[in-house]
Amino acid sequence: MMTTLYGILLILSVIIVIYMAQKNYDKISFNYWTLLILMPVIILGYYLKTTVTTIEGARIVMCFIYFDSTLLPTVLLFSILNLAGIRVKDWIKALVYGLAFGHLFLVWFTVNNKLYYEDIKLIDTGMGTATKMTGGPLRFIHWIFIGIVFVYIVVILIFAII
Repeated sequence: MMTTLYGILLILSVIIVIYMAQKNYDKISFNYWTLLILMPVIILGYYLKTTVTTIEGARIVMCFIYFDSTLLPTVLLFSILNLAGIRVKDWIKALVYGLAFGHLFLVWFTVNNKLYYEDIKLIDTGMGTATKMTGGPLRFIHWIFIGIVFVYIVVILIFAII
């Protein structure tokens, strides 16, 4: 059931990307297109996570899924700032995107040596494969990064409401 759901979401997200590309071809926004392209990749990662049969496959799929907690909140942050009319200097954008990609590369390069995940287990649930992971010593960096980005998003939304 879960694999079917992720498959349907993947097909719908690809159709939405194609539809939006047809409608907005004359007005290109970096944040908009980045969000639109990242969503099918993330949904595909979650879909593949429910179908993997090896631990190595689960590690590879997790690298794609980490787009949703590294790059996606960063793009969302700048999209909200752009929508609110707040101009962000280019060097700040470069720094934040550099940190997001650095964080992503940290995950990619340490996923195999037990620094990021100490243990990965696959559990067959009948609806797909569940992946159980035990965090390693570098996992706290992930939570610090996500915490900082989401605190900024919440602060911006509070200021927008006020």
